[in-house]
Amino acid sequence: MDAKTLKALKGSIAKWEKIASGVGSDKGTGNCPLCKIFYAAGCEDCPVFMQTGETDCWDTPFREWSGLGEPDTSGKLTDKNGKRALTDHAKSIAQREVDFLESLLPAQLEERP
Repeated sequence: MDAKTLKALKGSIAKWEKIASGVGSDKGTGNCPLCKIFYAAGCEDCPVFMQTGETDCWDTPFREWSGLGEPDTSGKLTDKNGKRALTDHAKSIAQREVDFLESLLPAQLEERP
């Protein structure tokens, strides 16, 4: 994995860690470092695509995340700030996405302090 891809993968992991903790949001390709590099090319060479063979992160926990319809108390799950994890269920899906993305890290980087 080249340095640019590794940096993007780490950025995508950080995005999903924030979502899983309830403080971040998913703006789709708009705030996904991997998508910023690979999406326009049909996900070709994206580490997620290379692992799953599917575009749009479809064979990852993101698929379940994209189908969530758990609104917050105002009835909005998604707003101008993106889709947020507002329930324990949503946070667990986001954490599974973190775990999946971490599994794509090169072996020497998988261990976290």
